[in-house]
Amino acid sequence: MKKIQLLSLLLTAALLCASFSLPVCAVGADSAFSDSASDAAAGQAAIGGPSHTVRAKSALLLELNSDQILLEQNADQQIYPASLTKIMTCLLTLEHGTLSDVVTVSETALQNLDAAGSTAGLQAGEQLTLEQLLYCMMLSSANEACNVAAEYVAGSVEAFVDMMNAEAAALGCTGTHFANPHGLHDENHYTTARDLSLIAKEALKSETFQTITSTVAYEVPATNLSEARELQTTNLLETPGSRYYYEYASGVKTGFTRAAGRCLVSAAERNGRTIIAVTLN
Repeated sequence: MKKIQLLSLLLTAALLCASFSLPVCAVGADSAFSDSASDAAAGQAAIGGPSHTVRAKSALLLELNSDQILLEQNADQQIYPASLTKIMTCLLTLEHGTLSDVVTVSETALQNLDAAGSTAGLQAGEQLTLEQLLYCMMLSSANEACNVAAEYVAGSVEAFVDMMNAEAAALGCTGTHFANPHGLHDENHYTTARDLSLIAKEALKSETFQTITSTVAYEVPATNLSEARELQTTNLLETPGSRYYYEYASGVKTGFTRAAGRCLVSAAERNGRTIIAVTLN
């Protein structure tokens, strides 16, 4: 994918106000922050003030410990979430699955996926543990891994999508409707920055979710159909050596489709405080 410039949500400004400093959004392996002086100046604007806006259709900044919203911008606008969908898919899989279970990739799990979409190269008949599958899902953003997990949890992708929508409603989401477990474009698949903050907040209660989404590199051992796989996170905030590396970053998920644009749920922790940032399109 081509590199583009994306002005990220300016967490630095927010967190200066909160005695907590970090950059905002990193981004998939093919995205970048803007380095312009005007962007830096914008970061000095009063958080939540009328002059503080970000180049995203929708954004929300949440201090997790207190539930204080530090910034919101069109936070209830319905937006396509792309692979941020996988936060919910991972959450439900962790709630209903056992990490040591061995799952088998079915033919149906590989159907109706964009050939240009993210993949871990899973093959029909391949067997791996649920834990390994979740690393494929959250680090490599493998779309087929989401379908495999859906079938494992609910018996079918359709039944799993029903579970996703039920869970969203239970969490208080009011602007969300899921149509698939991976986030490939569907006009009936949308959410909001506010709803994503609720989903991410719930997911981050899981230590396993935190571990997976803050992992930089992971090796899936050889399977019955594949040699070992080396997975790398798509979140450059977490990648040592990246110009965007930030030592306090701790996940969560990048996303991109042409319809959704660049999307990110990011998190950072310092001095016992956690900040979640959602930026959409």
